Amino acid sequence: MNRIINIALYLTIIIVSQLVLMYIPNIQFTFILMVLFIKNNNMSDSLLLIICYTLIMGVIYGFTLFTIITFISWSLILLHKYKLNIYTIVIISILQMWVYAPLTMYLYDIPLSVYIIADTPFTIVYMSCNVLLYIWIYDRLDNVYKGEKR
Repeated sequence: MNRIINIALYLTIIIVSQLVLMYIPNIQFTFILMVLFIKNNNMSDSLLLIICYTLIMGVIYGFTLFTIITFISWSLILLHKYKLNIYTIVIISILQMWVYAPLTMYLYDIPLSVYIIADTPFTIVYMSCNVLLYIWIYDRLDNVYKGEKR
């Protein structure tokens, strides 16, 4: 029961922070909060958080094929659970953007070269923001989170 409450509270923090900061371009704590939770919890709790997050975002923004892609992109963090550092943050950030490529190119009939040109600046900004947040606040958030779990 305590694990479910922990997941629910953490999910609330992630969603509220995302919705509050959505009007500020390229500032989001969702990625760093997901990394923090996944790194400090077991696989089943982390997978449950990702599933619930994806479902709630589907309710808020509507369920489309992108809902499945969103689940896959957040699940990439689970693959690197035990090796999370700046290098894996960069790799995950780039992979998260490329997970959307096939569906986007198919639905909007965009050639690969156009997608690369359009998505590269966004990927660089997304990756930079994730790396900077990891450098600046991850250790502090980790200490707070571990202190709360005791």
